[in-house]
Amino acid sequence: MAKRTAKRRPRSAIPAATTAPKTKPARKLTSFAALIGIPLVLGAVAYRNSFGVPLIFDDDTTVQLNAHIRTIAGFWQAAFGVPHSALSDRPIPALTFALNFHFGRLDVRGYHAVNLAIHLASGCMLWGLVRRTCLAPRINPAIGSSASWLATVVTTLWLLHPLQTEAVVYITQRTTLLMGFFMLATLYCSARSWTAAGRTSAMWQAMAVASCAAGMASKEDMIAAPILVLLYDATFFADGWLAAWRRRAALYACLFATWILLAAMIYVAPRNPTVGLGEKIRITPWEYLLTQARAIGRYLWLAFWPSPLILAYDWKKTTSLLTVWPQATLIAALLAGTIYGVVRRQWWGWLGACFFLILAPTSSVMPIATELIAERRMYLPLLAIVTPLVIAAAALLRRMSSGFATSFAALVTVGVLVLVYERATEARVIDYRDSLSIWTDTVAKAPDRPESQTNLANAYAEIGNLNAAIEHYQRAIQLNATNSDAFTNLGQIYRQIGRYDLALDMCRRAVTAAPQQTVLHVNLAMALIDLNMMEDALAEANIALGQGPNRADVQNVLGIILARQGRFAEAAVYFRRATELDPSDPRPHYNLGQMILEEHGNGAGSVAPEWIAQAIEQFRAGLAARGDDADGHQRLGRALAMLGDLRSAVAEFEIAARLRPSDQTIQDNIAKLRQAIGTGTTAVSQ
Repeated sequence: MAKRTAKRRPRSAIPAATTAPKTKPARKLTSFAALIGIPLVLGAVAYRNSFGVPLIFDDDTTVQLNAHIRTIAGFWQAAFGVPHSALSDRPIPALTFALNFHFGRLDVRGYHAVNLAIHLASGCMLWGLVRRTCLAPRINPAIGSSASWLATVVTTLWLLHPLQTEAVVYITQRTTLLMGFFMLATLYCSARSWTAAGRTSAMWQAMAVASCAAGMASKEDMIAAPILVLLYDATFFADGWLAAWRRRAALYACLFATWILLAAMIYVAPRNPTVGLGEKIRITPWEYLLTQARAIGRYLWLAFWPSPLILAYDWKKTTSLLTVWPQATLIAALLAGTIYGVVRRQWWGWLGACFFLILAPTSSVMPIATELIAERRMYLPLLAIVTPLVIAAAALLRRMSSGFATSFAALVTVGVLVLVYERATEARVIDYRDSLSIWTDTVAKAPDRPESQTNLANAYAEIGNLNAAIEHYQRAIQLNATNSDAFTNLGQIYRQIGRYDLALDMCRRAVTAAPQQTVLHVNLAMALIDLNMMEDALAEANIALGQGPNRADVQNVLGIILARQGRFAEAAVYFRRATELDPSDPRPHYNLGQMILEEHGNGAGSVAPEWIAQAIEQFRAGLAARGDDADGHQRLGRALAMLGDLRSAVAEFEIAARLRPSDQTIQDNIAKLRQAIGTGTTAVSQ
């Protein structure tokens, strides 16, 4: 029998047993990517209609009217040089807005894209934090075996919950989104550092401190972060608070040191008078506490049943404990349970601490008494409700049979809940599709809030429905006889329809309601100009100049008065000064261009081409500051027609028509210009 010899294995051949360990990490990474991708994709789908949501509330002062974000370097002034601003002492959000403007100017799609990206990035951090927490030493191993799936369910429900919509689609609330992201990043990086060693651990600790500092520079609610990290460590990883502190003293010293950064920013930035309690707010600390008991009760209800959602609540202060005893009893019980859970180092105690400590700045430490309730404040605290519900449901399933039927029932239940949340969030985003839609929804749910009536009137005015606008302005005044915004805007409507006497009355009542507001004196001066009461207008303009010598609108109105008096050289100085003070305001450019045409006209409407060219230069400069301005395109169109460039004039009027489709004068001018192209006439309506 021939002797068999073993064949030599080719050098390139690798035994199957040695390939498995090398492909396992790749499969694990792919599995993680799939699980974390589920909530991200669903979140992106739910908010896909948010990119066209218009500016609401103080988005105009944060973005559209904020001259400081016109340059990237100006973000520092936006954060520390502007009083009454949503960006005050918040340089990180201010920087992101400056970058948004740099790359996309005033296109709201870019701002919404960044907000949604931050929301989804927070979902990534949350997924990693929940998974790592489920694998922590002091957590039941049965929970750890389902860590990735639990993280996916928690993240999905948190991202899709309809209660989150206000924080995501209200552009200015990027401050809340960034604070939430950096809070989660601080917790996640800290947890990663505790399971790493050497330089890797130091790297994660440095990232945790950097995240904590960035959060402090985003919103004051971040003040809770160092405490929550310490409690998190003691609850899930260390053998107690003292053990956690001793083991990681350097980390905690750095985390708590970020409070110094927060205090310094608050000290340097102009104080917002709406924050805190005082004589002007007209609510005592006790009343605010009782009112917040009702508000927290409302938050808890919306976490379980998110309907109805209201952008701006008509939330009256509470003066008696008897009216809120059910909510107060519930909150006291939850707070007592949280304290017990924290002392006993239970996971649910830490979640309770998250709920109360993150809400504390707006509910007690730094109260905002002019906005007693806001759904966006539940952005992060919602975690403390979603997470225990998911864990409790998982525990219930483990107690039941682990067969296919149970798993299938769990999958269907989660799927139905996700579908309901996704559809509800989509529907709520659609409510924000335009100003008229969201304020109609808000007034229908909270009709007695004068500010909401005013905003609804503004929305009607924007689309040219002046009768409806007047009706809601008058309703706002009925609800609040000192509503200076309603008086002012109603005065603008009366000016628009030629009722200058009523406009003057409204502007005077606005000044009486709030004499310290410089802009109201400017508006009154404009109303007086309409009635050719120049001496009175100049007196009001001088009052405004005394209150705000470096305001562009004050310089602009002084220029208008002087131009009306024929003092063109002096007027030009004020107009140019206004353009320097606020490069984003097109009105001084328009007024200067119009003055050039009037100054150099020959009385019969004829102006030399060189002066028309100078006027056109000013109109173009105004449009460069704000291109979506129908008035500017009309002015430029008229000047081009005077110069004989009729086709370019038609193009400008067509742009104005797209921006203001209900304006019949624009349509008439387009028709006249098209008719005149063949004849050489240049007549357009004024």
